[in-house]
Amino acid sequence: MPKANKKQNIIVTVVAIAIVIVSSFMTYYATMVVDFSGSGDSGGYSNVTFTDATLTCERETKTTYGEKIGTLTVDNHSSRYDERQFLYKIFMEMNLRNSNNEANLFYVNCFVRSSNGKIRKYEVFEADAENPSRVDDGTNVFGMPKRN
Repeated sequence: MPKANKKQNIIVTVVAIAIVIVSSFMTYYATMVVDFSGSGDSGGYSNVTFTDATLTCERETKTTYGEKIGTLTVDNHSSRYDERQFLYKIFMEMNLRNSNNEANLFYVNCFVRSSNGKIRKYEVFEADAENPSRVDDGTNVFGMPKRN
């Protein structure tokens, strides 16, 4: 009977070691592949600050208008964090040079999600007291691409 007990102990030990190894690999795989952050968005980051939101808006504006920008300033008086919507509302003034090298004033409204630092809404308006107009960015009032 001692041989049967020894054989049984070896089998139990091998199975236990196999379970530990499989469990370790599964845990490693789950932590590397699956996002446990709880947010629905992948990418971005948490702990978005007002400065992060401002830099995101400035980067988007510089990417969109590039060398045409004369000056770009953040309106620190109006820009704020909206706790009810979890948005940073960043307002900027921008001088764009036209083909005659004349500067025209534009207002930029940029809303950044505090959860992931991505832009939710981005608008540019020309500062014309008589007829304020939105710069055509190829989208309709809902932010969807326009139909041709």
